[in-house]
Amino acid sequence: MDESPLLINDLLVVLSPRIDHTRVVGMFQKNNHLPLIKPYLLSVQQANNKAVNTAFNELLIEEEDFKGLRDNVDHCDNFDNIALAQRLEKHELLEFRRIASHLYKRNKRWKQSLSLSKKDKLYKDCMETAAESRDPEVAEELL
Repeated sequence: MDESPLLINDLLVVLSPRIDHTRVVGMFQKNNHLPLIKPYLLSVQQANNKAVNTAFNELLIEEEDFKGLRDNVDHCDNFDNIALAQRLEKHELLEFRRIASHLYKRNKRWKQSLSLSKKDKLYKDCMETAAESRDPEVAEELL
């Protein structure tokens, strides 16, 4: 790390079958070097490790890559959905708040998803959430 930081990804990718991904993420988070290992995180994401998914989501939020984040939360489900949704619902960019609404909907928290979409005037998303809930009370609240 001290002598060749740009080669760390190559080393981690080669050693990835033998190392604990959670420990690697913890070490780099502790030193605030997480952006340095983004290619490594991407390469080991098929393992669907909670620490890797959470760290990668954090990087995508920092980079304001809402398309990448939406794709990642749809394909890698091993992370704290509600904690991420709560963080994103206060984000300044609309697309991140929309992802928060999507996460609430995916976890069957219809009212939170609906209120977030209504606040941002995303009525199409509201209608989709109400239809997916199949709950007359939710639909009436939307009306």
